[in-house]
Amino acid sequence: MMESCRRIFQISGIKNREKKRILLKGINQLGGKYIGGS
Repeated sequence: MMESCRRIFQISGIKNREKKRILLKGINQLGGKYIGGS
């Protein structure tokens, strides 16, 4: 399911830019891909 070679995160409906930035930084550290709308 969620455990695969690639980590894919879906983040939608996040209006708080700081929150989104923190999440993006965390995803980048995990080597994952960001999929979502701004």
